[in-house]
Amino acid sequence: MALAGAFDCFSGIRREQYLATDAKGTTFIETLIRYGNNVKTVRNSSRNTLFGEDNGFSMKCPEPPDAPEWPKLDKLNREKEVIGIYLSSHPLDDFRLEIETFTSTTLSELKELANFIDRDVTVAGMVTDTRNGIGKTGKPYNTFTLQDYTDSFRFAVFDKDSVEFGKFLVNGFFLLVKGRVQKKRGNENEPEFRIKTINLLSSVRDELIKNVTIKVKAADINQELINQIKQYIKNNPGETELRFLVYDPESKISLPLFSRSIRIRLNNDLTTFLEDHPALDFKVN
Repeated sequence: MALAGAFDCFSGIRREQYLATDAKGTTFIETLIRYGNNVKTVRNSSRNTLFGEDNGFSMKCPEPPDAPEWPKLDKLNREKEVIGIYLSSHPLDDFRLEIETFTSTTLSELKELANFIDRDVTVAGMVTDTRNGIGKTGKPYNTFTLQDYTDSFRFAVFDKDSVEFGKFLVNGFFLLVKGRVQKKRGNENEPEFRIKTINLLSSVRDELIKNVTIKVKAADINQELINQIKQYIKNNPGETELRFLVYDPESKISLPLFSRSIRIRLNNDLTTFLEDHPALDFKVN
C-alpha cells in the first residue's frame, strides 16, 4: 500500500523512501517492520521481569534513506497497479488546457462511431497498448489504444500512415489525435476513424496555441495585480502572443490590447495563476 501512497499522510517521508534499499538490499519498510517487531519483543520482555522495568534500554528509530523522487507518471502507474485506479491525480491532468481547448469529443462518445459519420473529430489521451505488423499484402500496420478520463478506444493506421504516425505510438505517450469518421471502403454499413494528424500533447501549447488573451475588469486593475502579471510574464518567456481585454461591465466598453514584443510560454504555473486569480479570466486561440 506504500506504493499507492497509503502512508503519504505522514510528514517527513515520501513513498519513494519506503521502497529504498540499503547496502544489503533491504527496503526501508522491511527495516521498519523489523524495528517494530524488536520494540514489541523488548516491551514484552520487560513485562515479564519481576518489577516490569526496562533497565533504561531503548531502540533508536531508523532514519529514512535518501531516494530520488519518482516521475509523476511512474508514481501514478504504481498506484493503478496496486489499487486499480489513479489515486492522487490522473496522468492527463497536466494537459487539461490542451484537452479542453482542442478536443471535440471524448473517447467514450467516440465509441458510437455512427454518430460521427462525415465529421472531423479530435480526441486526446494516453497510449496504453500498441501493436505493429505486416499485412497479407506486405504493407505495415499499427494499432494502438488511447485512454482518456472517460474510456479507451483502439485505433489503426495502415501503409504510409503507419510509417508516418508510428513514431508517436509508444506506451505512455500523450497524444492529440485528429481524424475523420467515414464509411469503410467495401462496407458502407461499418464506419471507421481515419487519422489525419497526431501531435504530442506536450508540444501542443507551443505548436497550436498562437495567442492567449487575459480578460480583466478595469476596476480590478491595481499595482499589485500588475506586478503579479509582470512577474509571471518574466518567468515564462516563450513564443505565444500575449493579449489583454480590459472591460467595464457597466458601460459595456472594452479595450483590446496586445504586446508587440512580449511572448510567453503558457505552462502549468501560469495557467494555474490565471485560473485561480479571482480578477482574471483567459482564453487561448
